[in-house]
Amino acid sequence: MKKFSFASMSFILAAMFAVTGCGGGGEDQPSGVVEKDKYEITVACQSEDSEKEVLEALKKAYEAKYPDRKINISTFTGKDFETYMLGLAQKLDGSPNIIWTSDSYHGRWDEYFTDLRPFYEASAETDYSLYYESMLDTAATNGYFKPTKNYTGSFRSNDKDTADGHEHYEDHSDYGLYYAPRDYNKPTLLCNTALFKQLDTQYETYVTELSGALPANYQSATARLNDIVAGNDWDNLDDLFAFAKMIAERINFIVKTAEDKGVEGVKVQSVWKTKTALDLKLSWEPSYVTFLTAIGATNVINSDGTLNLTANSAALEELHAKLYPEGADRLCYAGADDTNFAQGYTFMKIVSRP
Repeated sequence: MKKFSFASMSFILAAMFAVTGCGGGGEDQPSGVVEKDKYEITVACQSEDSEKEVLEALKKAYEAKYPDRKINISTFTGKDFETYMLGLAQKLDGSPNIIWTSDSYHGRWDEYFTDLRPFYEASAETDYSLYYESMLDTAATNGYFKPTKNYTGSFRSNDKDTADGHEHYEDHSDYGLYYAPRDYNKPTLLCNTALFKQLDTQYETYVTELSGALPANYQSATARLNDIVAGNDWDNLDDLFAFAKMIAERINFIVKTAEDKGVEGVKVQSVWKTKTALDLKLSWEPSYVTFLTAIGATNVINSDGTLNLTANSAALEELHAKLYPEGADRLCYAGADDTNFAQGYTFMKIVSRP
């Protein structure tokens, strides 16, 4: 795989798509160049719907903004990524300029990718200071990046690399960035809509059996979720935790009612006692910075990159109280299993990575 040969296009796409750089075409004349000041580039992504749909949307928006630039999309299946990369390593001609996937796939192939630092450094719009520092280190060849010797910004400027970032992939620096963080900087709330509907059905059944009717001001969890998606009455973290608490309370009501039914409720109890409202793990900087800042913390990260626990002890205690309030069973999943949401045990999950 060759280096990026594009100048104006490469760093823009590296920042916009937040992708792995993998050049295609010849060293001197990239095959994607259509004519002077017009560019054509190929981006490869997983063929799974969610990956391709997102990339198609980005392509459409980007080409509308920059009509002199064309993006072609090629695909591979996630499960066949190793085979796909082996094929590219054996045949350089026709390889994509960029591969858009998570680092869990391409991490071991870092030695084949272009050092992206010159592209980060080409514009103030992609300066290192705009990214989470830990995510940049994650994207580095050896787990710690340094700006090139040509960098004129202030970010880690006292710790520059002697390389300029333009070495061939076989010779690139140990401090190079071989991919750009993708969607790590946007914590996202995933919701199991099917589970919400199941909750509504079971909760409404039990409430109606016990009270004869639903309360006049009753709102189903699904309806509340639709309000949230529409942006109605959803302003801060308190709204998230209030929603999670409502779900947990309804789960607990179902479990308690099923217990009271004895043998008749055993099956329902076994289904719902394993459920939790929210899976929130704060192991990634985008997650804990976002959440701590939202509740008033400042200077969350020390200059050495560590979490500033001393200055933000009150914010940490407040966040812990929101996640694990006394007596609030089934509010937040505290286990280490990362598949709890995928297996249908948790209603919502906060993610900050692909």
